[in-house]
Amino acid sequence: PNALGDAATDLVFVPISPCRLFDTRLAGGAIAANTVRSFDVTAVSDYSFQGGAASNCNGVGAAGSFAAAVINFTTVTPSAAGYITAFPFGTTQPLAATVNYGGGDIRGNLATVALDQGASANELSVYSFAQTHLVGDIIGYFINPQATALQCVEVDGTVLNLAAGAAGNAFAGSCPAGYTAVETQCRPSIFGMRVAGSWTSHCNMVNDSASAGTVTATARCCRVPGR
Repeated sequence: PNALGDAATDLVFVPISPCRLFDTRLAGGAIAANTVRSFDVTAVSDYSFQGGAASNCNGVGAAGSFAAAVINFTTVTPSAAGYITAFPFGTTQPLAATVNYGGGDIRGNLATVALDQGASANELSVYSFAQTHLVGDIIGYFINPQATALQCVEVDGTVLNLAAGAAGNAFAGSCPAGYTAVETQCRPSIFGMRVAGSWTSHCNMVNDSASAGTVTATARCCRVPGR
């Protein structure tokens, strides 16, 4: 079962065209040394208030609350060598570096960052060791598992001809790649035929009538979308 994933804990990645979430050169000013700046990532229709795109960033802002974001962080002209650490808003800053930089340079790094999913407006915090400007471009995000309906198709097998009093097996069609047979439906053409046994691959039929007839076995094939 683990090969199919865990619906309670797995996340689903949604890629987007890169979009700017924030740019301190345009809003807010440089992050001061040894301080934390927080940013709004979800439920935003226009990111320009924090120096980002004047849009919802290709649906990011309309996706509701989500668990994590994939962001390219770029530090611009830091005052000295140091690092930034990105982490969920409202949590303890981890002992880790998201981008290591040198004084006066421009340095970028792509990182997956967990986000706060509480009621606060901000979801992401960034600590900087030295004063620096910071740019954040999102390329995708992870949403919580979504319930999806099964996708099913029906595949007829070869028609079985049964004379009066005869018995035989009617075999269902083969499922398309990626689908699994979950049941077989046995479809006689006349009354007086009975099902002696049914499996996901075939039907065992007996023709108790006085006339010849036909039987079609139909496989019901299903899959979980995206699997």
